[in-house]
Amino acid sequence: MRADRPAYINGDTINVTVNAAYYFGAPAPNVKVRYVVYSSDYWFSWARNEDFDFGLGDGEFAGTGYYYYGKEVLSRETTTDAGGNVVLRLPANIAQEDRSQMYVIEATGHRHLQPAGERPDAVIIHRGLFYIGAQPESWIATTGKPTSFEVQTVDTTGQTAGNVALTYTLNRVEWIRTTSTSTAKRLGWKRRRR
Repeated sequence: MRADRPAYINGDTINVTVNAAYYFGAPAPNVKVRYVVYSSDYWFSWARNEDFDFGLGDGEFAGTGYYYYGKEVLSRETTTDAGGNVVLRLPANIAQEDRSQMYVIEATGHRHLQPAGERPDAVIIHRGLFYIGAQPESWIATTGKPTSFEVQTVDTTGQTAGNVALTYTLNRVEWIRTTSTSTAKRLGWKRRRR
């Protein structure tokens, strides 16, 4: 199994070719193949300067509760052609997601076949044509003193992308010290976004 590209932009069509064959090597024509598409968050990082944050900017990195490949977003059956092949045309539609996604495509066939595609294929779906990264002048700011951020736009391959009109919003986040109500009296921190 292989996709025609390793990465896509939201709204593209992903073309995946699946080859099904019997264990002795002959193509498996006209057999059912089940395919499943899983989705999980893709976190872009810039190899040139990893100090830039290209995330949502809210500091959250909570587990999604999904396991292995991510959440299932599509599951269907299809039939191979006379040569034991099938081309899947999958929508790269992630408009409802907060960030770019990694799709894992897995295909399985009849029990007498080699695993269709032998291994899952993974592709990246970018939410847009470029990413916006920010890096603070300092990780500690003092009340009443100005601070600044450096902003960098890069395309999906990590090349700098200039002449991009941007707007921004600054949010204040407070870290509040908490104490648990259990008999162990544990200290912790809670975020409050304002």
